[in-house]
Amino acid sequence: MFLKNKILFFVLQFIFCMFLVYFINQQIILLGIFDNFIVELIIIYILILFISHLISRILTQIYGLLSKLIKHNINKPFVLWLLFTIVCYALTFLIFAVVIEY
Repeated sequence: MFLKNKILFFVLQFIFCMFLVYFINQQIILLGIFDNFIVELIIIYILILFISHLISRILTQIYGLLSKLIKHNINKPFVLWLLFTIVCYALTFLIFAVVIEY
């Protein structure tokens, strides 16, 4: 999950967001607020990363508490990064699935 090459993950996520913004613009007009592709792209990219970071922090804390209960050591940075990447992909897919009309 891009543990060694984090820059590649962020570039790949940015490309996913580019496709996401393109399809959002094809399906939904955002009430005329955002007419600029770059502004929409940056807002969606930052929101996905921010929400993913919050959710992964919460899940890492829960996992850390559960691992203390069973006296199991965890590699907290690895678990945080793993959950962060999974949540980023899941959010991107969820937004894509909700926005696209079949």
